[in-house]
Amino acid sequence: MNKSISPTPARIVLSLLAFSFLGFWGLINHSSYKKLNELIEYGVSAPAKITSKQCSNHGELLYTFTVNGKAFGGSGTCITPCENAKFGDPIEITYSPSSPHNSQCTAPEEKAERITTNYLLLLALFVATLIIIFRVTSIDAEQRL
Repeated sequence: MNKSISPTPARIVLSLLAFSFLGFWGLINHSSYKKLNELIEYGVSAPAKITSKQCSNHGELLYTFTVNGKAFGGSGTCITPCENAKFGDPIEITYSPSSPHNSQCTAPEEKAERITTNYLLLLALFVATLIIIFRVTSIDAEQRL
């Protein structure tokens, strides 16, 4: 007589691991979304100057800008192609008046669309993970007898 083994403990452990990982990425995505939403609603445009570039890092440009006499810095993939950018070149950025450290050199709306896509991707991964966990931990019909 074969004893059937319950898949419940394995499902619980695998689910906790998988959803902890997905939850972590969900929190990061949500934090980015909140910052971008603040820029969309309250953002102010300002001139900035390129201080450095890291073309090997997705064409990232580093920049500085001034708010009420205080200098702030930021970085991002800007409209200006990294290869053509020079130290001191002017660019237009958007920053949050309540938190000038929150700034973007691309249109915040454009980046917000990508974050919305990330939410859909996380939802798809959530469903796929559930299916995989239940299939991997299922008991064959022969083992139940």
